[in-house]
Amino acid sequence: MKERAPYKYLDYYTFEDADIFFGREEETQKMVGEILSTKLLVLFSPSGSGKTSLIHAGVRPALEKLGYRTIYARFDGPDPISSVRNAVANALNLPATNSNDDLHGFLAHTVTSDQLSVTSAQRPASRIQDQASSIQQPVVIFIDQFEEFFLVFDKQPEARKAFIEQVAKIKYDDTLPVFLVFSLREDYFANLHEFREAIPSIFQNNANLRLEPFTEEEARRAIAEPVKQFGYEYDEGLVQTLVADLKNGNAGIEPIALQIVCHTLWQNRPNAIAPSNNAAPNTAPKIDATVYKKCHGVQAIINEHTDRLLRQIPQRQQGFMVRIFEALKTRDNTKLYRRVQDLQETLRLRDSTRLQSALQKLAEIGVLGHEHRSGDDWYEFKHDYLVPEVTKWIQARREGINKRRLWYMAAPGAVLFVGLLAYLIIQYNTFYASFTNREYPEQSREIFIARRIDPFNERITTGLFLQDARDQPAENLLEDKFDISTWDRNNFTRLAQTLRLDKAGLFLYQIGETQAGIDSLVAALKDGDEDVRAQAAGALGEIKSSDERVVGALVAALKDERYEVRDLAVSAVVKLGQSNDRVVDALVAALNDVDGDVRVRAASALVKLEQSDDRVVGSLLAALQDESFQVRGQAASALGEIKISDDRVVTALVAALKDVADGVRAQAAGALGKLGQSDDRLVSALVGALKDQKDSYGDVRVSAAGALGKIKVSNDSVVSTLIALLTDEYESVRLQAAAALVKLGRSDDHVMDALVAALKDANSGVRAQAAGMLGEITVSDNRVVDALVAALKNEWYEVRVQAVVSLGKLGRSDDLVVGALITALKDQNEFVRAQAAGALGEITVSDDRVVGALVAALTDQYENVRVQVAGALGKLGKSDDRLVSALVGALKDQKGSYGDVRVSAAGALGKIKVSNDRVVD
Repeated sequence: MKERAPYKYLDYYTFEDADIFFGREEETQKMVGEILSTKLLVLFSPSGSGKTSLIHAGVRPALEKLGYRTIYARFDGPDPISSVRNAVANALNLPATNSNDDLHGFLAHTVTSDQLSVTSAQRPASRIQDQASSIQQPVVIFIDQFEEFFLVFDKQPEARKAFIEQVAKIKYDDTLPVFLVFSLREDYFANLHEFREAIPSIFQNNANLRLEPFTEEEARRAIAEPVKQFGYEYDEGLVQTLVADLKNGNAGIEPIALQIVCHTLWQNRPNAIAPSNNAAPNTAPKIDATVYKKCHGVQAIINEHTDRLLRQIPQRQQGFMVRIFEALKTRDNTKLYRRVQDLQETLRLRDSTRLQSALQKLAEIGVLGHEHRSGDDWYEFKHDYLVPEVTKWIQARREGINKRRLWYMAAPGAVLFVGLLAYLIIQYNTFYASFTNREYPEQSREIFIARRIDPFNERITTGLFLQDARDQPAENLLEDKFDISTWDRNNFTRLAQTLRLDKAGLFLYQIGETQAGIDSLVAALKDGDEDVRAQAAGALGEIKSSDERVVGALVAALKDERYEVRDLAVSAVVKLGQSNDRVVDALVAALNDVDGDVRVRAASALVKLEQSDDRVVGSLLAALQDESFQVRGQAASALGEIKISDDRVVTALVAALKDVADGVRAQAAGALGKLGQSDDRLVSALVGALKDQKDSYGDVRVSAAGALGKIKVSNDSVVSTLIALLTDEYESVRLQAAAALVKLGRSDDHVMDALVAALKDANSGVRAQAAGMLGEITVSDNRVVDALVAALKNEWYEVRVQAVVSLGKLGRSDDLVVGALITALKDQNEFVRAQAAGALGEITVSDDRVVGALVAALTDQYENVRVQVAGALGKLGKSDDRLVSALVGALKDQKGSYGDVRVSAAGALGKIKVSNDRVVD
């Protein structure tokens, strides 16, 4: 088994890694809230931002603690519906289902039937079969790598349409407790336009969430906290240095770069022994600047890591490995998820033995990831980050081969003459051709470069297709137009003459002809073909050149006759990051574009460029009157983000609380909360929004409650209205109202009564949150204690967990509380038992009942319970023989996976300071 480490390197964090997953706490909380307030959420970001890790180690554990069953799925079946259906069946340990069932019908039957297991996703399969199967749970299905929907099923329009219809039925069926989360790369976000007819709200802000790179504070936690779980610490000065060195301008810190660097530092950490239990806290071994200097800094670590992986490929196997790499990446240098059978067919291999061996080798050294799904073996690059790095390695290898061949030809005498003549013949007349069976049929004939006489069987792929050529010439015309001799064999600029302007410009830029590439792309913005102009605008945004011609051309493109060109031009301007007057004026003008999507994009762009002067604010205020509800909503959100709180803004946002569209009112309420003001007019408007009766799904009330929690105004009107919302028909409203009351710090009798009453809410999530809040406000009168003790009998274990935790926080040590916690040590759920042990340790009551109950619990079958029990015994401060003997026995615990019980027991013995022979031995 692979040794556990605090960092995942190129892997993603799993469900079991929640205890070492740091830096995304705010995103986790925000995403959980969004999931609970909408039936369909889209998570998107650039590759490498950690979407899969956030899902597995952040959001899924948080949802499961609230009583939701989470299921992870990918499109690995013949069609989208069967892929998701099979993932659900496998996760819930259900028998194979009728393939003719639609997804909505299947989920409706599964979630409401007696077949649904109550086990959490992390429990062993052997326990799943032993659990009762009659308890129902709401289900959240995460479909990761959702861009595969548009790639893998591109030629299956009927299958895509059927899936979209099923998703719409699930979203709009309020009786079905199933929630969907789509996770995809940002460059495929616009493709969700295909869902827009069935789900008009797919692009609304409350229906999607962009995962940003780490902030400096998030990066500090992601660096420093994981190693503490392994007995190490970072030197604070080194943490500051790492954050500064990893920071990429104003773009934040990329999680993948942080993982590579921290993983390398961990591997080179001082070979220190973990601190003893009697040692001072500051004696934990440190990772300091010495280790960092040994690794030569951030840039050296990042530059070296891919070479280190690829050097492990034996030289004799490199040619075959190159073919595998080419088959596992797209033309855009992103990874593909493929079965072994598909790879065998693409590589035209009769036998898969050699392929299987090579794939296993690449997985072993960490270049490829491997999964066994639906009876098949699937492989892909470990991370999209590796694909361009491997592509560079392939090119460097080919150039090295060419140089070696040239050297071999330089033999003396006749051998030199014959060899040189043969080399000239082989290298001369290089031509273009094409081959079929590429991954996506619409790009099935790719242009490649090959020698006319080719004993080496080498082909150089270009990533270009016949469709990219001007007027789409036949293959023989390409051959006639492009003919490279030996002496200029690497001069590919002639290829550009055969391509569309947009393709030619990007190709020239990528091969190092920067100025020629920019010239071609700028010219393409004036092409008569609207598709060429749109693609050119998008390409200029991707290359992020600061050339003044690029900025000027994109600003001019904002007035193009086609809305697609204008839309992509706005996105490109944002990516350039320039915010001079010409750019801002153009974006302000775009707020009046005839197309609503362009206006929405322009409002978002002004916020991303951090523009807040009068002309921007004035334009956004005018946009609040736009005919498109999406534009009005984006404008309201933008005014909140720029945090300009003059009277015009407050007045306009207060007025927007009366907009006819729910989404606009919700965005306006959220924006008011971000302004940081608390005057009577603003508070009164938000209180009014809490009573919004036109709110179709409670989104306005949710936003208003969150806003009042942020500005922390706790007068009687606010508190009474929030208390009234604790009985709202929508679960998300009740949850947000309860959270707001806690943020306001109110502990009045009517607040306490409302929270106690919420412990009897019909929704288990509301009950669990109410139980947790009673511990946060730490008011320990008898009403609270009695209500929490009663909650220990709730049928949902999440409610019982929160009740136990809150009882521990109250600090009461009377018989009622102690007796209830001792009883909870025998709860049927292991999480409740673990928290009960921890609570008994916090209140430090050391009478015989407590000691006896904790000693007995040291034999619990679950490791996390035994860990908490050992820790609690150490906090009691007693050293009688029964307690010491039990802890000595725990030092020999062999059932745990990582020795956590032994660590906790050793720590406990160190605290009570017993040093007899049994303990020392």
